[in-house]
Amino acid sequence: AYVSSSSDTQEVKIVNVTNPAAPTLASSINLPGTNNALTISHNNNNLFIGQSNLLYIYNITNPLSPSSLSNVSIGTGGIINDIAINIAQSPDVLFLANSGNVAEFQTINISDNLAPAVFGAYNTPTANSYTGVAYSSSLNRAVIVGNPPTQEMLILKPQ
Repeated sequence: AYVSSSSDTQEVKIVNVTNPAAPTLASSINLPGTNNALTISHNNNNLFIGQSNLLYIYNITNPLSPSSLSNVSIGTGGIINDIAINIAQSPDVLFLANSGNVAEFQTINISDNLAPAVFGAYNTPTANSYTGVAYSSSLNRAVIVGNPPTQEMLILKPQ
């Protein structure tokens, strides 16, 4: 299991749950700086971590020794609040919900984990903070949610 934390030296904790009655800390990831890892998601052997306005990608083939592959800045001045993965289409895509005043929803191309790139964004009609994102591959829709005074939920169709 992968757990984001507020620790300044273990922002991500990797927990061995082989025995669910007695989970143990297997290893951890110390990200640069003192910002918390607010969201994590994984696919196959990759772990995606949102910390402030940076998305980190780690190889977790060996959970005892995760290795950094790359990172990319979302560049909005906001904080990444949630990550959803779209692996049903090519290129592989991550969807991000963030707290920026512009481009509160972003798409990140992760087909090359060594060179992820922001390649799409949606600026909501009002400057809002979105805290959650989910993706349905069967409907090809992303849903972002938050706590703005209007548009608490938006349904978006990626192009």
